[in-house]
Amino acid sequence: MENEFKELVGAVGSRVKSLLFGPVVIFGMLFNWKAVFFLLFSNVSVRSKFVYFDLNTDYLSLYVLPIGFAILFVLGAPFVNNWFHTVTSSPVHAMKLRDLEFAEAREATKHELRQLAEQRRSDDLRRLEEEALDRARFDSRVMDEDLPPEIAEDLQKQIDELRTRPAVITRDGSVGESGAKVGGEISPLAKEILMQVTAEGALPKIRIKEFIGGAEIEYGNKTLRKDKATDRKWQDYQYAINDLEKHKLIVRLKGQESVWDVLEKGYEVAKLLS
Repeated sequence: MENEFKELVGAVGSRVKSLLFGPVVIFGMLFNWKAVFFLLFSNVSVRSKFVYFDLNTDYLSLYVLPIGFAILFVLGAPFVNNWFHTVTSSPVHAMKLRDLEFAEAREATKHELRQLAEQRRSDDLRRLEEEALDRARFDSRVMDEDLPPEIAEDLQKQIDELRTRPAVITRDGSVGESGAKVGGEISPLAKEILMQVTAEGALPKIRIKEFIGGAEIEYGNKTLRKDKATDRKWQDYQYAINDLEKHKLIVRLKGQESVWDVLEKGYEVAKLLS
């Protein structure tokens, strides 16, 4: 009995899924929806349901119209689908093409950024090589200058520390130097600031001024405004000032936490660097 029931269900399912029978059933329910609704949900007797169904349906609504519309639907569906595909193919193709162009542009941008990072890395390595040569010249000048013993000894100590000073790789992939955070010779930026404040006619002071809406660093005759610099550049200048102070080339004035004056040792180092 179970097998016969399964076969019956399978046969009915195959008929419903067929290309023509399914639309016939659907259109039949649409044309006779009142009678179907009454049969399913009314609380009257079965005899009354049959009487209502016979009075509200006929041969036309049960057979002619459902079969006719089903045939039209089956025959017209491919043409409608083809027309819809034709109408939508152009914008869909344009959308896919635009997505492809965006992907190519994104890959090109990534490639360009990688090239810039490699170029920056190469430039930084070249800069480190040039600074190594400057250090050698600096070593030679110290040996040749007739300096007081305490200054010559201190400068020689800086040179010795410089030789063991490591380089670091920054987060953006470029090669940097440990600077004031590691120790050793003063950083290139610290040298630049020292040369500015010891230049002839320049004010031999470094000031960090804070005011409403910003801050600025004055060194010699130059000024760096915080709103005109990146956060990294601003921090580099602060590290450079700390570097100069740590090596006793400048001194913080008493009672003024953000003002530094150049020491005699700073002038001696600037003279060797010039």
